[in-house]
Amino acid sequence: MVVDRPVRFNRNTNFNPIYLRDMMIKLLKDHPEEEDSMTTTDLAPVATQKFKPVEVDLDHLKPRMERLAQARKDRDILAAFIEMEEKAIKDELSKLKGTDGRIDGVVVVTHRPIKQYRFAEFAENYPDIYNSYLEPTIVDKLNKDRLVKDHAALLEPFRSTAFKVA
Repeated sequence: MVVDRPVRFNRNTNFNPIYLRDMMIKLLKDHPEEEDSMTTTDLAPVATQKFKPVEVDLDHLKPRMERLAQARKDRDILAAFIEMEEKAIKDELSKLKGTDGRIDGVVVVTHRPIKQYRFAEFAENYPDIYNSYLEPTIVDKLNKDRLVKDHAALLEPFRSTAFKVA
């Protein structure tokens, strides 16, 4: 069986995932990729255009930048204080073996189980049980480098930007 393009499976069918995994392994073993024919352009994406920074003077924003720097310092101090107070309240609630904390008869804080689990922590403590529930899956993955190489002009309006304040 010669494969010229990636094999696509209909998501709406109920294939056995183990069969699909075994079939993909067989395809890879029967038709290994020829590494000798690869070039550096296959390995690295082709840059559409080199980005050229455009510097502008923002001297008129100096007071605003100073206020921003001070607000960030204040935010960090306040975040640390909030975290410390929340931990103290949570610890007291746990110490009293409660789930709902009241002040003047009104519930002001809760600490209850939710329908989410810490599976990574469970896996560390019970690896045998965790592994017995693992199921093989097939996941589609976008080949971003090839898409950028083939459709750079179409992707340009979708280029992300990052805003950073020094």
